[in-house]
Amino acid sequence: MRVSRRAWAACFVVGLVVAPLPASAQVIPPFEASGGRDAPEWLSRWSPLAEIGDLPRRLPGSEISFPRLLELPAPQLGLFWVTGNPAALRREIDDTYAGAEFAVRDASGAYRRPLDPSSETRVQVKGLGWRPLGARGAVIGRVAADLHSIGDSAFAGSRLPYSSNPFTVMDTLGDPTDRLAAQVEGAGGWQFGRVGVGVAFGYAAQDIQADSVDVARQYRTGVPGVTAGLTYDLGPSVRIGAIGRWRQVTHTPTLFALRAEGRAYAPNGYEEPTAFNFFLGRFERRLIRTAWAAGLALAGQTGGMEWVLYGQRESLSEDRFQNRVNDPLVDDWNADGWTLGLAGQLHPHPKLLLSLDGRYTTLDGGAQRGDLDFIHFVSDERRLRLDADARWSPSRAWQLALLVGTTFESRLRTDVIEEQFSDIQSWEPSIAAEVARQVSDRVAVSVAGAASWYGPTSSLPDPTAIGPAYARWLAPELGLNATDATSWAGRATLRVRAGQSTHVWIRGGYGSTSPDEGPTFSDSPTGERNAWSLMFGVALDQP
Repeated sequence: MRVSRRAWAACFVVGLVVAPLPASAQVIPPFEASGGRDAPEWLSRWSPLAEIGDLPRRLPGSEISFPRLLELPAPQLGLFWVTGNPAALRREIDDTYAGAEFAVRDASGAYRRPLDPSSETRVQVKGLGWRPLGARGAVIGRVAADLHSIGDSAFAGSRLPYSSNPFTVMDTLGDPTDRLAAQVEGAGGWQFGRVGVGVAFGYAAQDIQADSVDVARQYRTGVPGVTAGLTYDLGPSVRIGAIGRWRQVTHTPTLFALRAEGRAYAPNGYEEPTAFNFFLGRFERRLIRTAWAAGLALAGQTGGMEWVLYGQRESLSEDRFQNRVNDPLVDDWNADGWTLGLAGQLHPHPKLLLSLDGRYTTLDGGAQRGDLDFIHFVSDERRLRLDADARWSPSRAWQLALLVGTTFESRLRTDVIEEQFSDIQSWEPSIAAEVARQVSDRVAVSVAGAASWYGPTSSLPDPTAIGPAYARWLAPELGLNATDATSWAGRATLRVRAGQSTHVWIRGGYGSTSPDEGPTFSDSPTGERNAWSLMFGVALDQP
């Protein structure tokens, strides 16, 4: 089938302008609250903007996921959905889907880290769509815009202030700030006999400003990303794939002291951070992060089970330096790691779908300050995530889903100069269940609940042996990660069929996270963090 150039463009635009945007795949920061992860992993892994070579530290409960029976298709499996290889698009997309969402979210509470806002409100518009293009091609696209109002807190400005990299920049003024972020990404894949080829592109930008204060802020971020892939059919049920990815983040935080003295810190590790005081001037840094990944995968079918086995090598380099200065000292961070995984899906019964996913990631990094000629901070981090998803449709009126998962993390981080280290190992099992009922030909409702239990073992630096600024701005994050916590969340959804292939839905949710017992360290968290959300969406041509 021959498709005109205009038709190709129109189909691609349709895919872009109209489902949710996962936190791990974007410059838009994740919603750090119980139940904050709003999209399943299979909807995020294909993104050319997804993180490479980093294992960010999240708040407990923030990665709880829900089945979303009335809003999304069932979990997908294949080289594209599991490994993000765009060359497999045509083999794995046979239908058309388009969805859009408008969301308002709010979170607040004392259970937080120093660089988490005391309160935050977010307004988001986002969408996703995919479709085949004739017999050989298929496209997918996603867009999002996010307006983020941040309450009183210290502020890092970077999208992920608690990444594996010890270098960051933070100011301590604590004034409210507004953040505007947007991103667009898309992928296309084509099949030529046994060979598949594909490419994905994405770009995201962020602008943060607070001009109505004595010390004005301006933070700007740009993130381009690209993925290229190749697949080859070894036989009727076995396919091999190769993938390459590149991603770069350029982040420039700037503070202007106009009517009062400003203070900023640029932490380097487990040491007392140096305070940068400035008046009637500016404090500016530039951070450039470049990452690449290359991987191989094998997909096939054995008996009644589809499966994907994959491995990926990742590398990241980040430089932090003073902007607008000739020959500045450069703080350098380099990290390398592996991601290995296995996913499977089967129908043991016509009314039952089982999906299994396991993913193991390693990361070894070293940091070197610009005034040193040796690595002064090293990190050895591991993460294992296991998930099982069961969906049962006993009748046309009822749907039931159960998600069970667990996350294991091991983080050994050492400051060689200060002879200080943190060693935190944690498990966080989680469970989520949803029941959906078709109450009439046009109306369906669902209720869902989820919970997770965070349990760490740890060895931490003594804040009193380092200094007061470290104890105030850095140590509480370690104290939170070393404290048991419980999270829970609930949702209710109403969906109405507005046309032959169009559904509209509205959903409300609430969640909370709190430590399990009294403080175990002097800097352990207290209180709780509560979050609510209200979302409205539309889905077209839902499979």
